[in-house]
Amino acid sequence: VKIAGVLCLERQKCALSLNEAVKIASALCLKRQKCKLSPNEAVKIASVLCLKRQKCALSPNEAVKMASALCLKRQKCKLSPNEAEKTACALCLKRQKCALSPNEAVKIASALCLERQKCALSPNEAVKIAGKKYIKRRTDYNLLKRLLQKRLSVLQKNVSLIKMRIYKYPQGYLKINKKNGEFYYRIVSSITGERRYIRKENINEAKLIAQRDYDNEYLKYAEKEINELRKQLKNDYSSKARNCYSSLHPGRKCLVEPLEVSDEEYINKWMSKPYVPKGFKEEDNTEYYTENGERVRSKSEVIIANTLKSLNIPYKYECPLKLNDLIIYPDFTILDVKRRQEKYLEHFGMMGDLDYVSNMMLKIATYEQNNIFIGDRLICTFESIRRPLSVSVLRNKLKILI
Repeated sequence: VKIAGVLCLERQKCALSLNEAVKIASALCLKRQKCKLSPNEAVKIASVLCLKRQKCALSPNEAVKMASALCLKRQKCKLSPNEAEKTACALCLKRQKCALSPNEAVKIASALCLERQKCALSPNEAVKIAGKKYIKRRTDYNLLKRLLQKRLSVLQKNVSLIKMRIYKYPQGYLKINKKNGEFYYRIVSSITGERRYIRKENINEAKLIAQRDYDNEYLKYAEKEINELRKQLKNDYSSKARNCYSSLHPGRKCLVEPLEVSDEEYINKWMSKPYVPKGFKEEDNTEYYTENGERVRSKSEVIIANTLKSLNIPYKYECPLKLNDLIIYPDFTILDVKRRQEKYLEHFGMMGDLDYVSNMMLKIATYEQNNIFIGDRLICTFESIRRPLSVSVLRNKLKILI
């Protein structure tokens, strides 16, 4: 009765058809007998699976397989109902992110449960097992997706151009002969078959027909490629290898040395590295604070820091940078997350002062001597009394370079 009641409610929430609900009910009832689940436990698993089926777009058969695997694993590994729920949730999310088949998800569940029982593994053995199971390949799918989208955009633009002009082309087709190193063109009527020689002064007519034939050929292949690209882009091209570390159990994370980490993990690790900033002199009475609560040296630096925050660009203020034997303090050390690279932002706010400009040129030269160039890893903003800092220019620079 309880199972029936839950399934009826979940069928409404998850938009299950009657047949789908029947299949899940049948599977759960059979599994409840095999796994000796209490009705409450079966109810919880039913609820979780129905909700996850909706989020992860599982078919009824896939949900049944998940239910079967989880029930069996719960029995072998002595999982509590709450642990079984968490495992179900993790597997569904993992299946969605990593495009796992139900069988692959079941295998992972099996491996995790067995490893949970075996506590006699040495740390090195656990590291090897974790590495083999979760680090499959290191392809950057985000970059691949951007390349596919760029190619799709080019093809769509060209196809639109062809469809706009294809009706303006003349009828007939070209015959081409070569004599004494020169090409001679004739147009053959597609209706009567009559041939007409094209004089040099009328060569544009031949050009139009040649362009029409090329456009038709291009259109044929471009439309096929567009369909293929759309199919590819429907797949999840987030970096599966990179993100797999984030999905590990905290107890496994401390055992594994990841080859790659997710953007979020990378940012957190970068931000957590301690550093000693340049600091302020006692006689410096000016106090400017950013939205993050950092004290900076000018109103313009407040604007820069807040702009970086609004664009979700991680940064450190006046973090020391060692260049050979010299230590300098860039105004802002910013993290280019996509390229996993540090960049430096220097604000020069007194461009009307010649001595200041001289020191600025020396500082830029120091960067360049260490292969840090403007437009690559060095971003510079400028300001004078007559020309204040432009926030729109700053935002555009950051969007282009980061």
